[in-house]
Amino acid sequence: MQAVQRTSATTGSGPRRFPLAVLIGSAFALLIAVSLLAGAITAARWHAADRERELQRFLHLKAEQFARSVAEALDNRQRILTLLASRGTVLRAGAEPADAQSLLDAIQHNWPEYAWLGITDADGRIVASSGGVLAGQSAVARDWFRVGRERVFVGGVHEAVMLKGKVRTRASGEPARLMDIAVPVRDAGGRVVGVLAAHLDDIWLEEIRQLSAQTSTDGHAFRLVLMETDGTPIARDAPLAAEVPQLRAEVALPGSPTLAALNWRVQASLPLAELEREVSRFQQRTLAAGLAGALICLPLLLFLARTLARPIKGLSRSVRAARSADSAAAAGAIEVPVGGTTETALLGVEVRDLLDEVQRQRAELLAREAQLRELLHAAPDAIVSVDAERRIVLANPAAEAMFGWPLDQLLGRPLNDLIPPRLHAMHDRHVQGFAASNRPAGAMSRKTDLVARRADGSEFPIEASIFRTSAAGAQWMTAIVRDITERRRAETALHASMLRYRHLFYDHPVPMWV
Repeated sequence: MQAVQRTSATTGSGPRRFPLAVLIGSAFALLIAVSLLAGAITAARWHAADRERELQRFLHLKAEQFARSVAEALDNRQRILTLLASRGTVLRAGAEPADAQSLLDAIQHNWPEYAWLGITDADGRIVASSGGVLAGQSAVARDWFRVGRERVFVGGVHEAVMLKGKVRTRASGEPARLMDIAVPVRDAGGRVVGVLAAHLDDIWLEEIRQLSAQTSTDGHAFRLVLMETDGTPIARDAPLAAEVPQLRAEVALPGSPTLAALNWRVQASLPLAELEREVSRFQQRTLAAGLAGALICLPLLLFLARTLARPIKGLSRSVRAARSADSAAAAGAIEVPVGGTTETALLGVEVRDLLDEVQRQRAELLAREAQLRELLHAAPDAIVSVDAERRIVLANPAAEAMFGWPLDQLLGRPLNDLIPPRLHAMHDRHVQGFAASNRPAGAMSRKTDLVARRADGSEFPIEASIFRTSAAGAQWMTAIVRDITERRRAETALHASMLRYRHLFYDHPVPMWV
């Protein structure tokens, strides 16, 4: 039964086994796949962190550029008004309003962002203006006049009030939104004689914003927003909603204290979804490149796997051939490969030495088996061995002749077939008692006279010596059986002769003594 199980395990009826080259190749492929996945994830994280820092710096730089451009534009327009306020034409605006209006019209023509320019006297009456708009009206209630008499005034963006309906509208139909700049007009003695004011159309802020936003960030759509203190956008582009995940950078408007009083700030923002899409594309490209590299390296992996497996396959073939060899000489002639890597070479040496030792032991075992077979055939007494189920597993030719069963029919037969039925119970008790005893393996200390039965049913007296042996983890009981029929006949004849002599001695009429 054990031999059958070993054979089935090696022929593939047991658990499925795979070639070593396939296992090595699969292990390398799995290792590469895991490495690629881990590398792609790690690279994507590094790329995301690096890109986030890069985009954050980029947004901060663009916010600073936009804020600086707005501040410089406001400073330039403020300086232009300051220079105009020192000109004689402006100073004589009350006396020569036509000349002052011509100057203001020329300025408005050259710089279209000036929606309106005007000059007031010290009492706030507009004495000259571009296009004559609002000429003669009072500006006392306006902030640009009240503050402009004392210092430079820069106001926030607002809807047109005094100029509502009097300035051009946008091409989109939207009303103009204006920004006020005013400077005091002083005479030669430094006395304030009026205010020079300008209303700027905020379209120039949008132009500056669009110019600052021209620089791309690898195709990402970022936003630049100029905002009031309360967060109200000044330029036309609105900021991203607060609930949208985003990168954001904010800077205050640099420049003079006049501009700082505006509390304007610039916000540059970029949706994180843009960065996530870029990282996803980078990860896909990394995986694709890794897979392409793996496919290129696959033949090399297969060659490496086959190279590593070849010595081991050679060793397994050698072991299989040695095991299936029909003689020790044929097994000893099998060549064991020693090569490959250092480990497989050492393994080959060990396998070769082990096979040599196994073949030596096999030769010794075969010699002992031959001797035992000769002893069994030459033994005059019958030798019968039974297993734990008391079935005959070994018998010699003497047993075949004694019991009348052919040897092939004797093997595997229950031991009780060799014992008369009336003695089965007694024999079972005797065997069970011997098997349950704590005696070490060996001959029993006494001999027992028994009666055996031949194949034809005839009975004959025997003498049996029983031994207990172990082999391959199983216990056998072996009996050496001798047919004592002739001895019993001789004993019976001797006993009868003794009885006759005794009767003759005692019944003789002549006195005799010994």
